[in-house]
Amino acid sequence: MPVEIKLILFQSMVIIPFLAGFIMKKRTAEPARVSKKIIMINIAVVDPLIVFWSIWGLDLSGDLIFLPLAGIILSITGFILGNISMTLIKLGGTSKKTYLISSSLANHGFTMGGFICYLLAGEKGLGHAAIFVSYFLPFVFTVVFPYAGKKNGHGIFTITYLK
Repeated sequence: MPVEIKLILFQSMVIIPFLAGFIMKKRTAEPARVSKKIIMINIAVVDPLIVFWSIWGLDLSGDLIFLPLAGIILSITGFILGNISMTLIKLGGTSKKTYLISSSLANHGFTMGGFICYLLAGEKGLGHAAIFVSYFLPFVFTVVFPYAGKKNGHGIFTITYLK
């Protein structure tokens, strides 16, 4: 398949759900319900297709393990830098939690990051992007959600001097 067709296919898998949500929001009586259905279809159908398509032709080897590890290191680095900068701007409460979660998860996306990897390195780059973000859901469920649920704002990686 020509690379131009692959690019158009990939972009349509990303852009069509956004356009569908925009159009349906204006044409339905219950836009929130329709939006949830479109998001669920995207997560359950479209995203797996993109991931399978991108990793199908890769030669998987042990040296690719550094990709999800790099993602975890990037999240922890963002959390630490967020912790440090948060003390400088003196945030507290819910704002503190939101700031720390955002700083640890910032710029970890498959949509735009995967697209840039695809533009720079083709399907192999997109496959590597999918492997890079494979840490994301386990990290969110084991670190971010427990931290967000803490009442006093101190979670697993919170530095003790902030107490």
